[in-house]
Amino acid sequence: MKRSPAGRWGVAALALVAGLAVAGGALARGPHGGGCQHKEGHFGPRAERLEQRIEALDLQTETRQAVYALLDEAREQRREFRGEMRGAHEQMRALLDQESPAPEAVLAQADTLGALHTEARKAELRTLLAVRELLTPEQWQTLRERPERGPGARSPY
Repeated sequence: MKRSPAGRWGVAALALVAGLAVAGGALARGPHGGGCQHKEGHFGPRAERLEQRIEALDLQTETRQAVYALLDEAREQRREFRGEMRGAHEQMRALLDQESPAPEAVLAQADTLGALHTEARKAELRTLLAVRELLTPEQWQTLRERPERGPGARSPY
C-alpha cells in the first residue's frame, strides 16, 4: 500500500519523535544513587559517573567543595532543560495527534527538540571543562582512566 506524501511525513516525524524521546529519556532517568550523600535528586547518567569518579579522587576539601558546587549548578541546569524538553515533546505529540499534521510545523518542532538536546549536551561539557580546571593534571588523568568493567565500558563523561 502506497502512502501519500503527508503520510510519509507523518511516519518520518513519528520516528524522529520516538528517537528523540529515547534520547531524552537518557537525560531524565530516575534518581541517582551515585554513592554521594551530599545532595539528592536526579543527576543524569554521565554526570552521575563523573560524580562517582570524583568521589574516588583524593581531593582537598576546598577543591571537592568547588567541584560539588559546579555539579550542583549543573544539576539545576539539567532540571531546567528537562522541563523545556518535556514541554517541547508535549508540543510535538499535540502536533502529531492532529488529524492532518502540517509537515513544516512538525519539522520545526523537531528542530526545537534537537536544539534543546544540543544545548543540554553543551552544558554537560561546560561543566566537565570547569571541573577539569579545578583538578591537577594527575587528578584529571585518574578521572579519565576507565575502570575495568568489561566490553563497552563507558567513560565518566
